[in-house]
Amino acid sequence: MKASFIIRMLFLICISLFLLNSCEQDPAGEIQLKSMETAVPVILPEDSVMFVDLIGGQQFTVGQVAVSFDETNVYIAVHAGSNWYLKNIHLWIGNDVQNLPLSKPGNPQIGLFPNKVENLADASDYSFTIPWAALGGYNANCGATMYVALHADVQSATGQSGFEGAWASGAAINDHGSWATYFAFRPECAAANISPCCNAWAYGPLAFGDAGFDGSQGGWIYSLTNSGTFTTPLYVQNPLSEAPFFIHVGNVNYGYNGTGLKVEYEMMGGYSLSETHVYASAAMPQSVNPVMFDYTHPVAGSKFDAYYIALKDGPPVYVIAHAVVCSKLPGQD
Repeated sequence: MKASFIIRMLFLICISLFLLNSCEQDPAGEIQLKSMETAVPVILPEDSVMFVDLIGGQQFTVGQVAVSFDETNVYIAVHAGSNWYLKNIHLWIGNDVQNLPLSKPGNPQIGLFPNKVENLADASDYSFTIPWAALGGYNANCGATMYVALHADVQSATGQSGFEGAWASGAAINDHGSWATYFAFRPECAAANISPCCNAWAYGPLAFGDAGFDGSQGGWIYSLTNSGTFTTPLYVQNPLSEAPFFIHVGNVNYGYNGTGLKVEYEMMGGYSLSETHVYASAAMPQSVNPVMFDYTHPVAGSKFDAYYIALKDGPPVYVIAHAVVCSKLPGQD
């Protein structure tokens, strides 16, 4: 009888401990940051604009996101592609990724994003103006890393019903959960010095490393599958840092009409071109060495360059835009 009572008491104690541990919350389990990919920050000079693709359905581009700033505000503009309208947009920005609103499994809670607009009517563009004062101040964030997560619901402009979820392209927020992504930039209050001169590459969806080439200095392949005009940032990997930070030094515009391609380089303030090289073909490149490219210009000291290339085949057309970029040294005019 006494032994039976002791066994019952031990059983009740075990059950109580199990229930207590089940109800107790693990603070580390609230946000699964251990599964978050690291977003490589792009260095963004104050007089420049960076562009990020808006990706719908995890696989196709439905628009672009543009980021710029001045001493007062950060400006984030969302532009829908020609076949889409913006319906709802939710935006989070901050200098501490730990503050990104996430569910316990580690997925973003867009309803808690502080910047939002909903029920837009056939909108192609929408802009957010976020005061630096709300982010800790201009001086405090110059040189710091800023993190951005932007989600949009887009609607087809061709009459199809329903919405498509889209995220500003970047690193995975939870590589074991939803396909949500975020990106990062580093605001620079003065033009970053990349002297004497460095290689720059136009951004594209396929990195050199993923295509089997050496990607240690950056480099991407852009694929054109439809006619239109497309803008992509021109990046230099920061040579003064061991971390893979990229400096946004200009933009490259592609204009494709099915039989010809126009490639335009436009540099940001403080940066100039020394030479440019372009690969454009319906065949994937066999080499990413720019001296092997068919199209090249010496353009010492220029802030603009353009190519007009006739194409026999395609789409798709694979494009690589390379440049040697220089920045002003102290004391230069």
